Amino acid sequence: MNNAADTKSLPSGTKTNKWVFHISTGLLTLMYLGGSTRYFVEYQAMSDIFVGLGFPRWLHPVLGVTKIFAVVGLLAINLNWTVVPRWLKEWTFAGIFFNASLALLAHQMVQEPLVLSVPAVMVTALVVISRVFYARVCTDEGASR
Repeated sequence: MNNAADTKSLPSGTKTNKWVFHISTGLLTLMYLGGSTRYFVEYQAMSDIFVGLGFPRWLHPVLGVTKIFAVVGLLAINLNWTVVPRWLKEWTFAGIFFNASLALLAHQMVQEPLVLSVPAVMVTALVVISRVFYARVCTDEGASR
C-alpha cells in the first residue's frame, strides 16, 4: 500500500495511524538533522555546552555522528527501507529515546532553566509517539515494515 489510491480503501483508523506515524517521524528526523548539523557548524559553542554539563569535550562530536546515523535510521523507518532489518529500526528508536532522556536529565542536573530542556522534551515525546504509531502501522500492514 504505497500509493494514494491504496490508502482510500483503508479504514480511517489505519489512515490516521499512518498520518500520525509519518508526521511524528518526519518531525523527529528534522529535529535530529538540525541537531546533528549544529554539533558541527557550531562546534566550539556545542563543545562548551557539553563541558558546562559536566561531560568531556570529546563526547560531543561522537554524539554528533550518532545523530547522523539516527537520521539515516529514521529515514529507513519512515520510508520503509526493507533492506534495513527491523531490529536496527527498533535500536534507532531506543537510542534516540535514551539520548533525549539523558539530555533532559543532564540539563536538569546542572539546574539550567527548564526552557533549555524543551528540545529534549520534544524529542522524547516525538520518539514515543513515533514508536507507538510505528507498531500500529506494522500491525495494520501485517508487520511488513
